[in-house]
Amino acid sequence: MTPKEKAIQLINSYLVALVGTAPLNEHTSQNDIDFAAEGALIALDEVIKALTSIKDIDVRGSVLLDLIEHYRGVKEEIENYLR
Repeated sequence: MTPKEKAIQLINSYLVALVGTAPLNEHTSQNDIDFAAEGALIALDEVIKALTSIKDIDVRGSVLLDLIEHYRGVKEEIENYLR
C-alpha cells in the first residue's frame, strides 16, 4: 500500500470513528476532513515514535527504517489534506 493509499485509509477510518461519515469523497466537508486528519496524525506520531525508539540491534535494520520512512510518507500525505 502506498503512503497516499494508507493516508486515505486512515482518514476514512477516522471519519467513521470521529465524525460518523465515510468514505472520503467530494461531498465530505473540509472541516470533517481536517478533524479526521488531525486524529490520524496523532496516531501516526505515536507509531513513528514507537518505531524510532526500537534500540535492539537485531530488530533495527533496513526493514525497520523502511517502515519509519513509509509512515513518515503517510504523515506527509495526510498533512497535504490539511493544506
